[in-house]
Amino acid sequence: MKDRHRLTKTCLLIVCVVMLFSAISPAAPLASASAPAATPPTASVPLQAGAAGHYFPETGHYVPTAFYGFWSGHGGLPAFGYPLTEAFEEKSPTDGKTYLTQYFERARFEHHPEFAGTPYEVELGHLGSEKLGGQSQTRVTPFASSAQSAYFPETGHSLANGFKYFWENNGGLTVFGYPITQEFRENGLTVQYFERARFEYHPELKGTRYEVLLTLLGREKLEDRGWPLPAVATAGLSPAVVSQGRTSTVLVRSDKPVSAQVNYAGSNVAVAGDGTSCLALLPVESYAGTGRRAVTVVVTDELGTARTFNLQLTVVAAQFPIQRFPVPDDRQSLLDPTLDQQEWDLVQPFYAEVTPSKLWQGPFVVPVTGAEVSTEFGSRRAYNDGPVNSYHDAIDLAIDEGTPVQSDAAGRVVLARRLQVRGNCVIIDHGLGLHTAYFHLSSIDVKEGDIVQKGQVIGKVGNTGLSTGPHLHWEVRIGTVAVDPMQWVNQPIP
Repeated sequence: MKDRHRLTKTCLLIVCVVMLFSAISPAAPLASASAPAATPPTASVPLQAGAAGHYFPETGHYVPTAFYGFWSGHGGLPAFGYPLTEAFEEKSPTDGKTYLTQYFERARFEHHPEFAGTPYEVELGHLGSEKLGGQSQTRVTPFASSAQSAYFPETGHSLANGFKYFWENNGGLTVFGYPITQEFRENGLTVQYFERARFEYHPELKGTRYEVLLTLLGREKLEDRGWPLPAVATAGLSPAVVSQGRTSTVLVRSDKPVSAQVNYAGSNVAVAGDGTSCLALLPVESYAGTGRRAVTVVVTDELGTARTFNLQLTVVAAQFPIQRFPVPDDRQSLLDPTLDQQEWDLVQPFYAEVTPSKLWQGPFVVPVTGAEVSTEFGSRRAYNDGPVNSYHDAIDLAIDEGTPVQSDAAGRVVLARRLQVRGNCVIIDHGLGLHTAYFHLSSIDVKEGDIVQKGQVIGKVGNTGLSTGPHLHWEVRIGTVAVDPMQWVNQPIP
């Protein structure tokens, strides 16, 4: 069979023959990436300062410079997936020669130094042909190629539709080789085999860059060998850009159990999850400076290998109103800063308590129905004729005294008592350092230690403590940082 691809390579081989007799080695990053012989090449390695190559914390592997250039230039993650091994020397089942090789989820990369500087320096291994196992395929009747479909006399097969578009836009013949079957249905998917890959069509992902995917042939090869595969873990921020006074999250996803440690603003924060899905809450103060904040996530797999994700949370400015708050004469004493500090010293340990599990599910509910927002979250506040020197890190909901107050989410009551400034007060622990508080109640209908459900009545609206009229002061805190409660109502935070 005439094979223009192989003829081209033969010509290149002649041009580069001198290189074959020289001390050929890939760039330093390639040479340094070979795994120790005593260690399975699938074993993850930690990030090392000054190490060559591109590090993927998702699987804990380095990709040599030449391989990374090929990976990023021909479709990247959707095309090839993450690396599952370090680069190592392996004999090719195609020609019996030994090449520097690296397995990815969907492909096997081979380095061919004899073709250095050409498009064939890095090639995909013939995983499509190996998967097909020499099964004979009926050739189609030749036809003239067009924009919609192409015929390849070299193999007697054609290429059309979405597979043709993907093939042409991600390297074509150079990367995937010739089609060696027609499109057909296999295991519930429309597929087509190529010399170096198997394409899958995913209609459920239509319109995305994942509509056509390569089968996980690299993973299959390693599984067939019985090599332990690294956990494929991802870590990201949701959202990555957040306004002052709002909440972001770290989400870790993995196909195998891992543990995660999250450092934010110089401190470790609570992480909850089942090992394959982990969550941490990142609060931003309403008075926070704008700009970037470093978030470091260290994921440790079952083998004890730690992988580091260095993320950046961007804080942007929010607009907060200014409010002047007149205090009646009979409550002027409650403005005493000493009294306020003493009361904060009392409640602060409750906010600082961290229950390691997540107790809430889904979005929160507003604790009272039909109330008017009398003070918005984050309002800059002045008392009487004094300066604007405080932040109201809560929402005030004005409504008739005696209106039932509900718990905004499931949790455990950690404080239920009368205080001087806050009046009758309830604080509920929702897990992961997340607490909600309800001040100025006329009555309290729960006791400390009670487990409450979302929507359960915990008290009634009142006018106790530092208050000028019936209302509910409702706040949400992560640790000691107050955040906008309405964000928790308007969107589910995992």
